[in-house]
Amino acid sequence: MNNRKNGLLVWGILGLLFGIWMSFAGFVTTTSDQYKEEVAFDGVYGSETIDEANMMIGVGLVILVVGVIMIVYGKKKADASKNNYEAKNSTEQSKKTDYYPNNSTYKPESNAIEEASSPITPLLRRAEIFLEDGNFNSADEYFNRVLDIDPECSKAYIGLLLVEYKLTSINELVDCSLNITESGNYKKALRFADSTYMKVLEDLDPLTLERKENNRKESIYNKSERVIKLATSSRDYIEAYELFKSISGYKDADQRLIKCNEQIKESEKAEEEKRIKAEREEAERLEQARITEKQRELRNKKIKKVSGISFLALVAVSTVIIVTVTVVIPWFDYLSTNSNYSSANKLLLNKQYSEAVEAFSELGDFKESKAKVTECQYGIAMDLYTNRKYSEASQAFSMLRDFKDSKTKISECEYRMRI
Repeated sequence: MNNRKNGLLVWGILGLLFGIWMSFAGFVTTTSDQYKEEVAFDGVYGSETIDEANMMIGVGLVILVVGVIMIVYGKKKADASKNNYEAKNSTEQSKKTDYYPNNSTYKPESNAIEEASSPITPLLRRAEIFLEDGNFNSADEYFNRVLDIDPECSKAYIGLLLVEYKLTSINELVDCSLNITESGNYKKALRFADSTYMKVLEDLDPLTLERKENNRKESIYNKSERVIKLATSSRDYIEAYELFKSISGYKDADQRLIKCNEQIKESEKAEEEKRIKAEREEAERLEQARITEKQRELRNKKIKKVSGISFLALVAVSTVIIVTVTVVIPWFDYLSTNSNYSSANKLLLNKQYSEAVEAFSELGDFKESKAKVTECQYGIAMDLYTNRKYSEASQAFSMLRDFKDSKTKISECEYRMRI
């Protein structure tokens, strides 16, 4: 890749110099006596020198432009490669600081022993298996045994909620149409839920759904008002009309629909008048241009020849180079980078956070790669927290600063390390 970029710069510089030389040679030819004689007699006795000078100047300018484009593109790719390299080194250094601390409190063995020794982990797993098999009585017994040990275990209350409504997974709970918000198990699950389950449980509340719907309509209403305020054409009023129509019955949306319809008619009428005026002015301009062109043709009957097989070949080669440099190469680079971005997203969705961090870091500023790196680091921290590696989790959340609920998680980690 670097050799290709350096090659573009070298060929660009050579093209620039050759274009300047050929253009200068053509300009020098225009100062010759033969050129001046042919111009004086308007090519009556031949126009070979005029054609030669014009061709040299034209070809020189084309090569010069191609050279400038190659230099600019090569410089741009070289700078982008340098920035990506620096970003990758910075990310690797950050990973070493985040995941390989050198302080005395880093003891992964003790956290693993603590997680394995938790008495509720096997009970929860047994209860979940009973639930998957539809054995609700046994699932109820084991979830209650978990609560005997940890009365604030949100997972156990969610399990009892599923048992209560004879459901085997939380996905069925989300999809069901039952009003479960009055259930004691629901209230306790919501009371002790962490961020993982809090949003799911809140979305089961009809009041929450109604509030979200009102917020959605309010957002559309406000957008409609902004569109009308900044409207400059009938299309803007039509857009506002469609937005108000989508929230018909909300506030004064129906009255605004009527007003928008009137504004659409007024705007279309003004636009039609403006279009007719523009067409008339354009017709007058074209007529004047035709007269001017006719007068020019009367003064100059002979069109100078600037074409030839060699010139056409050079133009064709220059066109291929321009298309390759400005379209083909960037397109393939984009396809490759976008493919890597998709692969990194798959790693993130599969919760392979470490691999995803490395993949997104290599992409630099492409799309939302930097934000995705932070999201992956948050996922790694959450895995450490979930696995009760509170010391490492606290350090990982510290590097995230204000991202999501990192500060809250740091406090929770410190609290659980003191227990």
